[in-house]
Amino acid sequence: MRPSLLLLALAACTHGPPQLDLEVTGQAFTPIGGFTAVAVKATWRRPPTGLSTFPDGGRSLVLAEAGAIYQCDTNSLAVTRLWRADRPTTIRSEFSPWVGPWTDDGLYLSLRGNRHTTTQADGSGQLRFDFLLRTDGTVDSTVTPPPLGPATSEHRPCTDAALAAARAAPPARLPD
Repeated sequence: MRPSLLLLALAACTHGPPQLDLEVTGQAFTPIGGFTAVAVKATWRRPPTGLSTFPDGGRSLVLAEAGAIYQCDTNSLAVTRLWRADRPTTIRSEFSPWVGPWTDDGLYLSLRGNRHTTTQADGSGQLRFDFLLRTDGTVDSTVTPPPLGPATSEHRPCTDAALAAARAAPPARLPD
């Protein structure tokens, strides 16, 4: 292959500018009511362009992933970010922050994913890091969370408010 054709082929395999993707991955209500916690996954990625999209649409280049927990007042819709964490390096795929339950001790949350780049059929690659965000603001990473309990329905105004807060100050930091 001539050098000019090789350069042209390599230049055609590119990725677009960074874009932020946000996803609500869970929600939990306080035991006393009036507030909900919303888990948000934030991903900075560069989508494929040119020949990188052939033949199946291509794969985005993931630049950074993080999870954050937001507290939302269900009456005023005021949102506060309570906690954030980058994706642990041991999680290589299927990263997701989880939230709940919310007890008198505080809010249980976790970071979950897979240690492999593809899911293992036997589930051996699943990882889970559990935390308790105590009512005094400290974080305990040596906890065993209680059972999740009954599912809660989504408080859509709070999920929208949490996503707006995440867009304004993304939990995932775009690398330099």
